[in-house]
Amino acid sequence: MGDCKSMQLHKKFYQVSPNLKIHAGAVNSSIITMHEKAVMIDCDDTVDPELLHAAGLPIPSSILCTQHRRTHTAGIPAFLILGTKIVGPKSERNLFEKNGTYWKDPINRWHIYHHQPGPLVPTTRIPLSGKVRGGDEIKCEDIVFTVVDTPGITSGSVSYSCEVDGYKMVFCGDLIYGDGQMVDLYSMQAAYREVGDYHGFIGSKDLLVASVERIVALHPDILIPSHGPVLHGFDSIQQAISALKTRFSSLWLNYVSISALNFYFPRMFSDLRTDPQRMVPAIQIELPSFLQRVTGTSFILLSDDGIAFLIDCGSRDVVKRLKQWQDQGKIKAVEACWITHYHDDHVDGLIDLIEQFKCPVIVDQHLTEILEHPDRFFLPCISPVHVVVSKSTKERERWQWHEFALTAMHLPGQTYYHGGLLVEGHDHKIFIAGDSASPSGIDDYCAPNRTFLRENTGYFKCISLWREFMPDIIVNNHQEKGFTFTLDHLAYMEGQLHERVRILKKLIPWPDPTFGLDESWIRVYPFEQTIKAGERALLEIHFTNHDTQHVQARVEPVLPEGWSLDLEPNSLSASVPPCTEGMTGSFLENPDVAIPVACRSPSRSRKQPVVIAIRAWWGERYLGPVRHAIVHLR
Repeated sequence: MGDCKSMQLHKKFYQVSPNLKIHAGAVNSSIITMHEKAVMIDCDDTVDPELLHAAGLPIPSSILCTQHRRTHTAGIPAFLILGTKIVGPKSERNLFEKNGTYWKDPINRWHIYHHQPGPLVPTTRIPLSGKVRGGDEIKCEDIVFTVVDTPGITSGSVSYSCEVDGYKMVFCGDLIYGDGQMVDLYSMQAAYREVGDYHGFIGSKDLLVASVERIVALHPDILIPSHGPVLHGFDSIQQAISALKTRFSSLWLNYVSISALNFYFPRMFSDLRTDPQRMVPAIQIELPSFLQRVTGTSFILLSDDGIAFLIDCGSRDVVKRLKQWQDQGKIKAVEACWITHYHDDHVDGLIDLIEQFKCPVIVDQHLTEILEHPDRFFLPCISPVHVVVSKSTKERERWQWHEFALTAMHLPGQTYYHGGLLVEGHDHKIFIAGDSASPSGIDDYCAPNRTFLRENTGYFKCISLWREFMPDIIVNNHQEKGFTFTLDHLAYMEGQLHERVRILKKLIPWPDPTFGLDESWIRVYPFEQTIKAGERALLEIHFTNHDTQHVQARVEPVLPEGWSLDLEPNSLSASVPPCTEGMTGSFLENPDVAIPVACRSPSRSRKQPVVIAIRAWWGERYLGPVRHAIVHLR
């Protein structure tokens, strides 16, 4: 691919000033030339020595990195062997130099409640010649760069300010995209106030806003972001940053107005308590005697003859409590278990449950494979526990369990991989909603859970179901009491979501803003696998299209030394139809598209685990090595 890549892409260099050119690949790789020498800021994998030679540009003596993420650093190894020095944020040093530790640490694979540093850690070690932080000055080829701490898109991101050709320039990483936009919001999932990364939807917002204000204080003439167009003129830069801050403020007020966090952390948004957008909470309701909390996130539905139907099993304590109740005669047996969603605090006790009670596990069909093969997925809160699912329910599948009528459905609220269960009996209509709602609103605080904002998906679908069934009680598995949404509640939440879409269309530069919320719209399947040395690793790259148009997708694996591709390169593309549903599967009307990739491993390998990065193109847009798979060789 090397020669072909250079021929196709070298024309993409464009001149910003006499001595500054930018190559628009996966990111904007900037090159400043002075006296036949050069300095680069960020270096994606569309830039290599051959490309620079074809464009008549010298090899850079230094590459300054705004952040660790491999979209911004993947081109660096080709220059390291030529002696180029690499400079990066001091606080992210280990992600450059000791990234092997990241890949081997199980905390970055299972029970994931953190999102920083995120999944774009480099796959190869990048030694830093310079480790910088805010206030440092670096002299490269007679150019003095001032380092500015600008966290937001990563916790250690920096910007570089310098004067070139009489212009004050700032290379600001991913602080902004064009005129007041952000390339995505899922990268901003971070701890803030009372919560950690998992609950921190756009949690780095305040850090990022403070960072762009530092940029404004520098009075730059030219602002060069990692993604999107270069901004020229201080007035235009000010206007773009002002627009970004205004859009973030509007989004924040909209988000808080119907957030479940108002219920879980009542003091967290105390500064917005009197905001007129805040939804009036739903009334809480005591649960009927036939629906009893076990412990943690688990409840039982208890039949008149003493048989228990368990809902979720998040720990061994649930099984112990059920056994105690059985010994005490409170229940006669546990006849089945319904799992609302795949999160570890809802499934970690399943193996003990099956061993103790031999009861079947029932789930919505969107959940089956995650419970049976969790190693194939990389998602928040994922558990390594795997079980055989006894029954995968179809949409609106209805059955009788003792005196109760049960109706199962896909409930893509807190996470896409979520089911809802309607329980009817004893003059009650109860909706088991898992983690998808609270009296104060909806549980959409973790973007990597995959909370879609397209019509008939995500919470639009949840609200539609609650409006259709109008249950007497909605049960969230984390709450002692139930609650009920009125038609006014449902209309208000739906209206706020429509308003959120309008705000996000201005903030996110994609045809549909869900691209900027759904980190897994491109994903590798299986995410993790074990093969014998010398065998093929069979992968699929799955694409969810949130657009209303067909898009041609293409992929290319970045193979480690000794590996080879077992397919023709022209087979690594596919047309993805509009508005696919979020996963592949024969039960779906409009499933996602999968592009198969077969890679043959070497007969011997010392490196464990093997990380295979995947480069991706979406239409004409090259995204970089944005996904990866983990392969273990035995």
